[in-house]
Amino acid sequence: MKEPYIPAAPSRSALKRQAHQVEELVRGLLDLGVSQIERLQWDQSLRAELDLARKTRQHGARKRQIKHLSALLRRDSEALESAREVLDASNGAHRAQVQDFHQLEDLRERLCQAQTRADALQEALQRYPACDEALLERLARSYGETGDRRSYREIFRHLRTAAEKRPCEMPGQIRPIAALEKESGYDCCGKEVVAGGIDCRDLSAGAGRNLPVSPGFRFSADDR
Repeated sequence: MKEPYIPAAPSRSALKRQAHQVEELVRGLLDLGVSQIERLQWDQSLRAELDLARKTRQHGARKRQIKHLSALLRRDSEALESAREVLDASNGAHRAQVQDFHQLEDLRERLCQAQTRADALQEALQRYPACDEALLERLARSYGETGDRRSYREIFRHLRTAAEKRPCEMPGQIRPIAALEKESGYDCCGKEVVAGGIDCRDLSAGAGRNLPVSPGFRFSADDR
């Protein structure tokens, strides 16, 4: 009769690698914004330990707190999985932001070329309805004719601003609330939420308008 299989205990080096991986994960959590931290499915005691690590500035004390929090997480598989999910979502958003950044650069290059300007201008207006068609065309022609770097930078700045428009800044379609919260993490600039969708009302003007919920993106890099 065969004896039941008993898996070997992890080696000391394997345990050390696992500990290091969790510490790196905790360091990643310290760089997240408050709204992202709020998505962690943690109890109050773990949140308190994380808050303490975020507030600690002295290098040695901060390092000790990271190790302490990492040890707690290694004993709580659900909290560890929640942390991984939040970090994965954050990293995915960053990759999407970088991709959008490069798309704006590519669009600017095509606007600056006479042979591709017309198509690029239509693409810009379709993708970012807040774009000023006349301004973009004038800036693109100015750069094409004179090589003016100020116009070149202004094209990117204008495209970026149009892409960053918040839901309450441009017209669009009503989307389900659940989809809005899943995609953007905010409730349409805190204005009125109505059943079945988002309806932000410009109370000062006395008018209502339907709004898109795509949150757009924001760049941390300098204007290109």
